Amino acid sequence: MNENAEILIIPAGNPDGIQNKRRVNAQKINLSTDYGLLAAPESTALNNRLMEFKPHAALDIHEFANTQKKNIGAQGWLTDFESQFEYANNPIVNQPLQQFRSDVMLPEILKTLSDKGLRCNR
Repeated sequence: MNENAEILIIPAGNPDGIQNKRRVNAQKINLSTDYGLLAAPESTALNNRLMEFKPHAALDIHEFANTQKKNIGAQGWLTDFESQFEYANNPIVNQPLQQFRSDVMLPEILKTLSDKGLRCNR
């Protein structure tokens, strides 16, 4: 590991949503889809912090409610898992990094957790 690595942890990007057990903030804006618009103050604050920090990589970890399994199941997605992982599909990410996350990083995360007994899938 790089001894000079800096890690920025943002424990709760949507405190309203956490409190109300909803995807949306207090203004009913879905922060998962607002990042391009920056209509919500939470999205703007996160964007400002990321632009200040300029990370080489970002990892977004958030829960996926069990009730959503019905929705994704109806769309044909596999729902027999305890955890779901995916990489961001932002088009501004350069091709080598896209390739690394899809061919190396995601499979390694899934294998490591599966080997430890967690049912997970992409």
